[in-house]
Amino acid sequence: MQIKIRVESRKLVMQEDNLYTHNSNNNILHCMTELASWRTLLRNLETQVGQLAKQLADQQGGQFTASTETNLKEQCKAITIRSGKKVGFDVNEEAAESRDD
Repeated sequence: MQIKIRVESRKLVMQEDNLYTHNSNNNILHCMTELASWRTLLRNLETQVGQLAKQLADQQGGQFTASTETNLKEQCKAITIRSGKKVGFDVNEEAAESRDD
């Protein structure tokens, strides 16, 4: 009787192991299939981004897309920053300004 119970329990354990192995193999195959589809998706996205980059480069022609205005004050060579400091003024111009005040 004990031998029969041991044989039956070993059969059950082997069946459980086979079922576990079968399920594990199925899970691995499923993961590999999912990975392959993600790789395909990523490759397609890379292709599309490359095509968009090429289209943008062709449209721009190497220039800025914003409309720019020409400098109406071509002789302007100095600026005054927020702190009041003047940058780029010529010493002679500063002297002339102080005489005008």
